[in-house]
Amino acid sequence: MRFPLLIAFLLSLPLCNGRAGTVNFATQTGSYYSFQNMSETGLNVPPSNLEDPKLYTNPYDAIQFKPSAFVVVESQLGTLETKSLTSSLAFTALASTGLAMEKLTIDLAGTYNESGFSFGGTPVLQTSLSLDPIKFTIGGITKTWSPSLAVTRDITNGTWGGRLEVSKSDFQNLFSSPTLQVTQLGVESQATVSATAQWGSANSYLTFLSFTIQPVPEPNVSSLFVLAGIFALKRKRASY
Repeated sequence: MRFPLLIAFLLSLPLCNGRAGTVNFATQTGSYYSFQNMSETGLNVPPSNLEDPKLYTNPYDAIQFKPSAFVVVESQLGTLETKSLTSSLAFTALASTGLAMEKLTIDLAGTYNESGFSFGGTPVLQTSLSLDPIKFTIGGITKTWSPSLAVTRDITNGTWGGRLEVSKSDFQNLFSSPTLQVTQLGVESQATVSATAQWGSANSYLTFLSFTIQPVPEPNVSSLFVLAGIFALKRKRASY
């Protein structure tokens, strides 16, 4: 059974017309996990808004996208203008070595600008970048994660970013299963990037999106020797 990791990457045009298209990406396999069945679907796809994903394996397996998606609006006559763009990302994360997942990390970043005109009325300028709600599917059961990814702004250079870390214990608590071992994971999310302007201009860019999977640590050789020594000592004491 497959559990697609679906990250819906919504940057939508409010009244846009057209039929959704799909772009498929090749399977990529890291040291511990494979990223399979990757695809992007949206009203303006193809071409891809996310561009081809790249696999990184140092120190953990990560699939990274460097999107080319952006929205720009300008209102010189006082009309309220809003724009956005829509696409959905899906893939299957599967443990190829049997090691369960210790942590899933999602990173999101971009740039923005809000600028009012010196003429006309009072400017209304808004830009947003969000990634919620986020849903996880394990074993055919779907749960919604809260809190969702929180995006913060750096007003000095017009950038924003957010990170969501979900640990093994978080999955266990979310699914009410204290012994849960995650080797296949589905994620479903709705992300929104939008820009609104009245008597001004605004733009929103999504420039980075990545998913990193950290496996449960393997015991090293020295740890095994220590455990063997403790076990031998206990057996020796028990024999007296």
